[in-house]
Amino acid sequence: MNRVVCVTGSSSGIGAAIALRLAREGFDLALHCRQNLTGLFHTAARIRKLAPQCRLRCFTADLSDPLACNDLVGAVFHWGGHVTAWINNAGADILTNGAWEADFDTKMQALWQVDVAATVRLSRLVAQRLLDSPLTTPAEPGHDAPTKSRLEQPPIVAPSSLPEHQLNDSSAYQSPSPPTPAPADPSPSPPAHPSSDQRQVCPAATGDRPQPNSPTPSIINMGWDQAAYGMEGEAGQLFGTAKAAVEGFTKALSQTVGHRIRVNLIAPGWIKTAWGGRAEGTYWDQRACSESLAGRWGTPEEVAEVVAWLITDQASFVNGQRIEINGGRRWYPAD
Repeated sequence: MNRVVCVTGSSSGIGAAIALRLAREGFDLALHCRQNLTGLFHTAARIRKLAPQCRLRCFTADLSDPLACNDLVGAVFHWGGHVTAWINNAGADILTNGAWEADFDTKMQALWQVDVAATVRLSRLVAQRLLDSPLTTPAEPGHDAPTKSRLEQPPIVAPSSLPEHQLNDSSAYQSPSPPTPAPADPSPSPPAHPSSDQRQVCPAATGDRPQPNSPTPSIINMGWDQAAYGMEGEAGQLFGTAKAAVEGFTKALSQTVGHRIRVNLIAPGWIKTAWGGRAEGTYWDQRACSESLAGRWGTPEEVAEVVAWLITDQASFVNGQRIEINGGRRWYPAD
C-alpha cells in the first residue's frame, strides 16, 4: 500500500522541511500552498533530486475558504487513495511582508480562519475519510468495524474531474470555484441532549481497538510552546489564543477518534524560519536564544525530525499529546 502524507503549507519553512524529511523516508507526498507556487515547485524540485522514487503532487487551496478545504481533502484522497498522515502545518503569515502593520482584529481574524478553523475543518474531514476507509486499522477478530463515526460529518464527494496528467515538479491542482452553498436553515433546531446510549456509542468501547504494532494513520496539528503558559504583548495575545484553541481541539479529537487514528500536536518554540532569519541581531534574536536551554534558535529540520518519528510505528503509543520542540524552556534570565 502506498504511504501518502499531505503537508499543508509546504512551500517554505517548517512545511518544506517536513516534506523533504518524509521524502527521505520513502513517503509519497501531497504538497500544498495558498499562492506561493514558486516556493512549492522549489520544494518539489528538491524532493525530486533527493528522492527520485517519490510520487508527489502539488495542490493549491485557500484554507480560509471552507469549500476549498473540502476540495483539497477530496483531491488528495482521490490522488493518493489513502493517507498515512495529514500534517496541518499551514498558518496565516501575520509577521512578514508588512502584515504586522495591520490592526489587531485583522490579524486575529487571519489566524482564526487559517490556523484554527482550517485546522479543525481539515482534521475532521480527514478523520471522517480515514474512519470510513477499509484500509484504516481493522477491528479485533469477532467485532465488526463501525459504519458510523462520532464526527457527525457527512461523507465527502471527491471532485468529479481532476487533472490526470503526468506527475512532475510543475504539476498542480487548482481548487475549482466552489458551488454556491444552499441557504442555511434560518431557525435550526438545537441538538438534543445525548442519551446515555448515544454517549456510549464509541467504537473503542465495543472492541474496535487496533492491534499492537499495527499501522495507525496520524493527524498532526501545529501549536506553539508558549500557548500553554502565556506571553506578554500583542504577539502573545494573537498566537497564544489561536494555538491554545488548536491544542484544545487536538485533544478533543484524539478522544473522539483515537481508537483508530493518532492525533497529536507539536508545539515548536523559537524556530528560525523567514521571520527568525530577519531577526538576527535584534531584541527577538537575543530573547529566542536566552529562552532556550540550548541557547539558540531551533531549525525547521529539527521540527521535521520529530514529525518523521511521530507518524511512524515507533510512535504507535503516542496519541493525544502536545510535544514541545524548543531545546528546553528556560524560565529564568540567561547569564
